[in-house]
Amino acid sequence: MSKIDFKRIISAGEVETGLLLAARQDAVQTVTKAVEVAMARHTAQVPLAEMLSWGEKEQSARTVLADPDAQPDALLISEAAFADETVTDLALRIVNTAETQRAMVGALTGLRRKALAEIAAAKGPEAIATVLEDARRRIAAV
Repeated sequence: MSKIDFKRIISAGEVETGLLLAARQDAVQTVTKAVEVAMARHTAQVPLAEMLSWGEKEQSARTVLADPDAQPDALLISEAAFADETVTDLALRIVNTAETQRAMVGALTGLRRKALAEIAAAKGPEAIATVLEDARRRIAAV
């Protein structure tokens, strides 16, 4: 006859706590993925090398717009020439795109942080499911 090792028995409360922790971890991953997908909708058609140049292009564009006599960056000169547009028109488009991108990233970051706080405060898996449903809806709307 074998003995029962009572040290290895898990209480119902411990099971419930484990389920809540697992639900929270899954929810955090789901929210993070939803934000990544939303951001990708706005950048999926842009090559990585171009995205990496956005900061430099924005800075140069702002310089050109602030001082029409400023010498544009070679990156802007080249892009404008190949796109068959003026450097000023390109600079305006770059700055407008940067502002739109900032607003989108700010909104999605705020929604992610809000959802994570709500997930952390949720008292059970059902509450977490409600938070997730609301977060997905809000994130998809951005």
